[in-house]
Amino acid sequence: MYSDEEFFVWDMDSLRSILGNPTPRNLLDASGILRRLMVDGSNSILQKVAKKFDYKPRFQIGVDFNEMIEEVNKITHGGMLQAWVNPRVWSSAGGRQVSLDEFLACPVHWAQGTNITIKEIITYVANVAGGVHKGEPRRKDNAQTIHAIANSLIINGKPLPIESVQPIATIVVAALAPLYQRIRS
Repeated sequence: MYSDEEFFVWDMDSLRSILGNPTPRNLLDASGILRRLMVDGSNSILQKVAKKFDYKPRFQIGVDFNEMIEEVNKITHGGMLQAWVNPRVWSSAGGRQVSLDEFLACPVHWAQGTNITIKEIITYVANVAGGVHKGEPRRKDNAQTIHAIANSLIINGKPLPIESVQPIATIVVAALAPLYQRIRS
């Protein structure tokens, strides 16, 4: 009925609109868009559209999360309980560009001795917190760990997983802007 390109443009337009008004409800919606756009593997809208346009998306990151964790653990003598990095700082000067798979595998949170990745945050917010449907956390994708700590760290008045969606969406919109422009022209 509708092409992958139409869904891609609609999803990008929706993400831009959400970023203009990042309420908790809008960020839940953004997680569903991000899941559909990027997380569903070869069935994702991005993979399908990028292949048609021979586009290799690159995502700008700058902070090495694992190095940050090591430094904080040294300072706290191994007593750190949680750590979070705002993915928005990744777009700062320096850094490097990574592929979609590398981006989704980037850790943004550390809790209970486990790194929690961008993909896990998107999946949790979409599938457990209510972005697509509200469900019970499963063992898969660290959902139980995220659920256990979801309300223990409130940032800008929002639980950590919800607040993490905004900077992730910001990076995604910037990385996919060239493809969006090619499709729109």
